[in-house]
Amino acid sequence: MLTSILKYLPIVGISFLFSSCGELEETYSDDDCFVTSDAYSITSNSAVISGNISTFGGSVDVYYSVSEKITGSECEYKDGMARDYQYTIKLYGLQPKTKYYYQAYYNGAKSGVGCFTTK
Repeated sequence: MLTSILKYLPIVGISFLFSSCGELEETYSDDDCFVTSDAYSITSNSAVISGNISTFGGSVDVYYSVSEKITGSECEYKDGMARDYQYTIKLYGLQPKTKYYYQAYYNGAKSGVGCFTTK
């Protein structure tokens, strides 16, 4: 696990990852701080968002919406705690067969925008 974290430590600026929708996703960093994200365990009304962060722990917020912009009144968020350079946040109350966009925020850094479709 530490080896997978260490490969991200030199990142400053923007790196590129693939999102769960197969689209190019950007991971932004703020100085030495970074956050990544991915969606899995997707059901008709829930999904799990998890990823890596650049430090040992802290608060991570995941914003999600049916809009690509993830802003405004349609946007919701769920906060959670990171431990051992990783976080996992479960989103509940989602609508079936709906495409959601999400982005993780951690200590001034934000992940690229990812997306998933509920079953």
